[in-house]
Amino acid sequence: MSRLPQLTIALVTGLLALSAPATAQNAPLGSPHMIVVKLVEKPKDPPSDLALVGVYSIAAPWLADRKFEAANAEPRATAAISDLSDAHSLDPLSTPVLIEWATLEDGVGHQGRARRLYLKAVSLEPQNPEPWYELGAFEFLHGNYCDAWFALDRSWAADRHGPAGIPGGYHDRAQKLTRGGARCVSR
Repeated sequence: MSRLPQLTIALVTGLLALSAPATAQNAPLGSPHMIVVKLVEKPKDPPSDLALVGVYSIAAPWLADRKFEAANAEPRATAAISDLSDAHSLDPLSTPVLIEWATLEDGVGHQGRARRLYLKAVSLEPQNPEPWYELGAFEFLHGNYCDAWFALDRSWAADRHGPAGIPGGYHDRAQKLTRGGARCVSR
């Protein structure tokens, strides 16, 4: 694995830490994005602080992508989950990270965590059919056909030619099992 992500994190963290005067109130914050939050809340030198926030806003998604790639190359699920958690911390608006993380959590038997991650992805991008499809497929595979039908129908409504539109796929099967949602409690 390349040392570039670690060096970039160290550089960004160092720049951010150097911009804040050393006092008892601004002891180590634990992560670079917490430093950014502190700088935005109480800027001491607005032009340089904003420049550092700008550097972080460019570096964070790049670092998140590197963590996402590392997770996909990692054969051990627990290490991959850790990489995806880090990627999510760096880029909390990335739904592909949440979906991949949920898939791995489900694979190691953490269905509750997986469901929460899928739901978070859906809430971040409610118009995107992919998180709805992934949530629906997850629910279908766990026998929650009403929840599956609801999510898959949302995916199908957003993109009838996407994966939920495949004849005989999860959407069609959930629709048959629930009679188009008629067997489900109203939402």
